[in-house]
Amino acid sequence: MLCNACLEVKQPSSVGDKEWRLASLQATDEVLYRYEHGNLIPYVPISMPVDCLKRVYLEDFRRQPLLFGTLNGFLKSKGLPAEQLLNLS
Repeated sequence: MLCNACLEVKQPSSVGDKEWRLASLQATDEVLYRYEHGNLIPYVPISMPVDCLKRVYLEDFRRQPLLFGTLNGFLKSKGLPAEQLLNLS
């Protein structure tokens, strides 16, 4: 069986950050696009089991309180333990 998805390091220079992206091979008619900072960014919405989510890390979240609050509310709205995932407890 050929797998059409893999995990990849965001950028080779950031391997120490332990940040990964899920990469997936898709037909062009299955890809959606968003416009961001003058670029078209391809993406594919995916579903994954929430129990595979172990931690959410925001670098210097004190500088981005709106983003942090939004993420906290989103996790709670999905029934996830936001305090644990965001390492607040």
